[in-house]
Amino acid sequence: MDPLPARSTDVDIHPEPFDSEGAQSVVTQAEGELTARYGFLDAGEQGLTSAQFDPPQGLFLVARPIGGGPPVGGVGLRCAIGTIGEVKRLWVHSWWRGHGIARSLMRDLEAGAREAGYTSLRLGTGPLQPEAIGLYAALGWVRQRHGWDGDPLPPGSIHFAKDISLA
Repeated sequence: MDPLPARSTDVDIHPEPFDSEGAQSVVTQAEGELTARYGFLDAGEQGLTSAQFDPPQGLFLVARPIGGGPPVGGVGLRCAIGTIGEVKRLWVHSWWRGHGIARSLMRDLEAGAREAGYTSLRLGTGPLQPEAIGLYAALGWVRQRHGWDGDPLPPGSIHFAKDISLA
């Protein structure tokens, strides 16, 4: 039986190695949802590796119920270029959504990114993830009109960025 919905205070968030059971569970669930929503996993979204999320430049956070249990959420950070970090695979179990867990994961990820020396973060999402778009906007992320290469974004591609140097 799935747990009852909870608050962000009902979970512990801790770093776990990318190749750990917890992180891999989060990645598998996130990629499963992306595939269900879009019908495929974009080639640029495939092939995440443990080395990309290894400290000191990388980080993978996993949220578990207080007292233990399977992951109920998680998010990863990897180096994009220089002092710019990239957020990957934010996911919260559907039963636990709407209770601040994603906000807590992102807050902790931003703190970890600052500790790792990043001054800004970026991420990509898509139009079939309105809850993610709303979350990022509510957390102060700025929607970008151009891709990371400076070219206009193709239809269906949504990018956000956030300056974390002043936080």
